[in-house]
Amino acid sequence: MDVYQRPFYRLFRSVVTGCVNWRKTIIVITLILFSLSIYSFRFIDSQFFPNSNRNELMVDLWLPQGTISNYVSYIGGGSPRFYLPLDQELKHNNLAQFVIMTKDNEARELLRERLLKAFKETFIDILGRVKRLENGPPIGYPIQFRVSGNERDMIRTIASEVAVIMRQNPNVDNVNYNWNELSKVVKLSIDQDKARVLGISSQELAIVINSILSGYSITTFREDNRLIEVLARAEKNERIGLGNLSDIQIPTNNGTFIPLSQLVTLSYELEEGLIWRRDLLPTITVRADVLGSVQAANVSQKITMQLDSQP
Repeated sequence: MDVYQRPFYRLFRSVVTGCVNWRKTIIVITLILFSLSIYSFRFIDSQFFPNSNRNELMVDLWLPQGTISNYVSYIGGGSPRFYLPLDQELKHNNLAQFVIMTKDNEARELLRERLLKAFKETFIDILGRVKRLENGPPIGYPIQFRVSGNERDMIRTIASEVAVIMRQNPNVDNVNYNWNELSKVVKLSIDQDKARVLGISSQELAIVINSILSGYSITTFREDNRLIEVLARAEKNERIGLGNLSDIQIPTNNGTFIPLSQLVTLSYELEEGLIWRRDLLPTITVRADVLGSVQAANVSQKITMQLDSQP
């Protein structure tokens, strides 16, 4: 069968023949459709570069122009002593501090109220404190009660009771502790009998684990006037997953490797991440700010009277 006699070509030939025979009508219809398409563009939204289909959102926060003259942020510790009576914060892995300079005292107080409101209503999981600079010696929180003792569980309990009484005072705000939060840790209990048989000491085992997780310094690379330390350590996916810890290969004296799980017992526990001591005794300080214009000494006196009346 001739390929040009197939149904598709016969239909196509008839359409072309019709267009030629009715060419004036086809031209008029084409002009009408073209004009309608041009007119319809006014109902179609146009955008030269459309939005991306990525999942990220960019959030910008703006204040009125001139509200903040300058700001500095510190992550992992407090600011240096740029002001003599400044109460400096030590290094902490859960601390961020901002130093914000407003154009005048009125703007400072307005910004302070807005930040305090934001911490109470929006950022409820953050222990936020907005402080004015002090004129006298560093005192930190204006209200402080110390609980000291040898038994940490007991001083935790007593400190919690003190905090409850402090929160009952209407002139007290932002009650917190200088340390009270336990940290998650992984403890390794070494089977010393197996370790001795394999010729592995506790120190050697610690060096191998630290080298894999934290890294071992092998050399120093110089770039211009800087020295950059080069570390040898395991890949990131092997270091950040605690589930892979038991599979770490430990070298033995005979040149073989054994998994860490055959030498140690892993346990997940909670321990003190920070312990403050006073006169060698563990001490928890229950701290708070003062609301309004009342003096901190008067508020502390009332709280002390309540504490003394407790059985």
